[in-house]
Amino acid sequence: MPKREKPSTRSLAARQRAFDRLVRAVGPSWNDLVEFAGVLDASLKATTEREEVETQQDRLHKAQELWHQKIEGMRPRLKRLAQVMNGDAASYLTLLDRIDRACLSTSLEEFEYVLKEEFARDKEQFREAFRQVTTLDELDHRYAQALLDARVYLETLEGVPDGDALTAELDVVRAHFGLETFCQQPSQAGVVLEEFGRWRQSYSTRYQIHYREYRQQLTTLTGRLEKLRYQVEGLALMNEITELGATVGAPLPIHYKDLLARCDTQALPEELPDVREQPIFHGITLLTEGPEQEVAELEQALENALQRRLWQLADETIAAILKKQTDSPIQALLAAIQAADTLKLAEQFTPEVAELVRRLLQEARLVIVDIRFADYDGPAQFGDDSKELEELVAAFHAFLVKEMAAARKAYPGKIVRLNLKSG
Repeated sequence: MPKREKPSTRSLAARQRAFDRLVRAVGPSWNDLVEFAGVLDASLKATTEREEVETQQDRLHKAQELWHQKIEGMRPRLKRLAQVMNGDAASYLTLLDRIDRACLSTSLEEFEYVLKEEFARDKEQFREAFRQVTTLDELDHRYAQALLDARVYLETLEGVPDGDALTAELDVVRAHFGLETFCQQPSQAGVVLEEFGRWRQSYSTRYQIHYREYRQQLTTLTGRLEKLRYQVEGLALMNEITELGATVGAPLPIHYKDLLARCDTQALPEELPDVREQPIFHGITLLTEGPEQEVAELEQALENALQRRLWQLADETIAAILKKQTDSPIQALLAAIQAADTLKLAEQFTPEVAELVRRLLQEARLVIVDIRFADYDGPAQFGDDSKELEELVAAFHAFLVKEMAAARKAYPGKIVRLNLKSG
């Protein structure tokens, strides 16, 4: 078998040059695509030197990677901007995807394929699409986060009074938040953010004034509630004496504690809050007011409840029982009753006095039975005819006699007093 000759170095070099020519014939050369690559990096240039081509392609890959990373960051923020502004970002997201495809290509062949598929291999189409992406990039890195923060601030905002100047100004600011405008002219976002900043400063000043007044209102209401402490405690002690019958104003002590807690300013520092980051501090809005009306209603309800207890304790039977006790606490209580002073009555009704009253009533075997007007089922109307009035009085008298008989039967051997209650 004849011996094969080893190829010469010259023939190997010739074959390599032929292979290189074949590769260049099959795929695009650097110079074929340099005008498109220059859109991503203006410093790229045409060349036929192998090493320079490799250098140029490396720089293209870096530019592609840079813009891919930018687009990856832009995409979610653009979606979020569209969401908070109720805008449509679909066309801009599609544009990002098209440019991103070009950035993700790893070879000249793939780069050219994407250019054909997405941009008809038209340099001006590609350049215009990339220009819009650079505009979106400006919006993203200069304004996007500030716009998102502003919109979140406005979404969190509440309690601005209707018809207020702040509301009118706010409507104008909100109307200027337009996604389409910002995507085309990012500088407009800066203008709107300046408008928002001015409005937020006005709101912050108003809020701090309101906060100071609100805190002072709570302090004043706390002072009024503190003055009711003896009435509340005294009423509660009276209600614990079962011999005095059913409770009067039973919910008032609980309501009192609730109002005290609501008026507590310990969680509200005297230092004015900074609401430039969050528009609301501790749930306080410009509409938040202290429970002024509820405190006034509590004051009146306490007065009414104590007045009823005063009338009850001033009853001749009960008063006679209490007068048998010569201890000074009871005598002070009787003086308050005689003076019809509900505040003094409550102040004198200490735990010691409550125990003495309970013991005296128990020793006297007194029991107070509540009866309801609603249980009366006789005639309830009358006119000018005196006979009708007599019939009504007689019927109601019969009702009371029956109730008294039932009470005495229920509490044999005790002094029974009936207490008429509405309802």
